[in-house]
Parts: sequence; structure tokens; C-alpha cells
Amino acid sequence: FAQHSNGLLSRFHPLSVEELPLPGLIPGRGAMIVRYGRPEEPLILVMLHLALGLRTQKAQIAHLCDAIRSYRYVVFMGDFNCHAERLLQDTALGELDLSPLPVQMKSFPSWRPEKGLDHILVSRTLKVRNAGVICFPVSDHLPVAIDIALPDDYFPSSPES
Repeated sequence: FAQHSNGLLSRFHPLSVEELPLPGLIPGRGAMIVRYGRPEEPLILVMLHLALGLRTQKAQIAHLCDAIRSYRYVVFMGDFNCHAERLLQDTALGELDLSPLPVQMKSFPSWRPEKGLDHILVSRTLKVRNAGVICFPVSDHLPVAIDIALPDDYFPSSPES
């Protein structure tokens, strides 16, 4: 029996966290939509775990794109179960202004990473400072992470605020 999960560690307090079940024949796959920063123009983080089949992935991506289409700052990340470029070409993701990271991050399987199934796509309005795979095998996938830059006044000066 497969078990699926999404997680987030953050030093900033989010405006909201929404769990979103994804369409598909097998229940359990889902996404988290987390909003940060200014309520009028939030940074949107979408953490997801997509199905294995392309038809179901297309439905899941369309569902998520409908929820985030109007936002300027978006980070779309998680277990895509395929190459990000394929989804950017074959799904509603291609309609959003998102870019894959320039380097392929091999994160699967965690004990000997050979495949890049975990991806991070970012709005072209965001600057990626650093990205990589974290060598911390707590599941069959290694975590992926990025550091991004937003305008200087975007977040409060203190993480506790």
C-alpha cells in the first residue's frame, strides 16, 4: 500500500495553508497551497504529489492551475512522477508563466538517486538564488529545496512577525 504526503518547513508564518485533494481513481494524492507575504499580492507555494499516469496528471494539473492562475509569484514543487518539461508541454502548466530550474535534480530513489522526478517550477517574476537536493533520506525520494528572492519589503523584517 502506497502512502503519499506533502510537507513544508518554513521560518515564516503563512497567511494560509490549504489542503487540496487531487482528482484521480486512487485517493490519497493531494496538494498544499500555502500563501505568504502580502494578502493583496501573496507568494503562492504549491506542494504536490501527482499520479503516475499522464491522463490523471493532466486533470490534476488543470485543477491546480485553476486555483493559482491569477497570482504573480508562484512556486510549484513536488513529486511530479515524470519530467517537468513534459508537463510544461502537455498540460495546463504551459499556460502559466513558470520556468523549470536550469539543472536537473536527481532525487529518486533516495538510496541511489538516478532520476529527476521531483521538481520546482517558479514564476519568471522570482529570482532563484540557490537550488538543490537535500541528502536526507526519510522516504523513497530526497527533498528538493530552493532559495528565492522577492522585493526587499515583501516580508516583515523579523521571521517571528
